[in-house]
Amino acid sequence: MSAFFLTPAEAARCLGVSTDAVLYRVRYGQLRAIWITPRLCRVPMADVLLGSPLWPTGLPAAITAEQVAALLEVHHRTVHRLARSGVLPAHRRQGAWAFSSRQLREWAERRCDEGLNAVA
Repeated sequence: MSAFFLTPAEAARCLGVSTDAVLYRVRYGQLRAIWITPRLCRVPMADVLLGSPLWPTGLPAAITAEQVAALLEVHHRTVHRLARSGVLPAHRRQGAWAFSSRQLREWAERRCDEGLNAVA
C-alpha cells in the first residue's frame, strides 16, 4: 500500500509552506485532515496534490491492522491501541483485529468533517 496520507510536515514540504501554515489551514478548514488523536493528524495526499477523494479506492473489504498502520503511516501498536479504545472501528476475529475498509472510510470522512472537535 502506498502512502496515501501525509504528515503535516510532509504536506508543508509539498506546498512550500511551514508546518504551522499547514496546521493553520487544517484548523480553519482550508485543508482536510484526519485527526487520529488530539496531537496526531494526517493530511490526505490527494488534497495536497490533486483535490482527489479522501480514501483510496480498490481496498479489500477487510484489512489488517498492519495495512491500516501503513495507510495512516502510524505504528501498528498505535492502530491496536486505537482499536482497543474504540477510536478506530474494528472487531476481533480469531484473536486479531480486523477492519472494514468501508467503516474506516466512513470514520475518516467523519474525522475530516468534524475536524479537531472529533478528538477534543
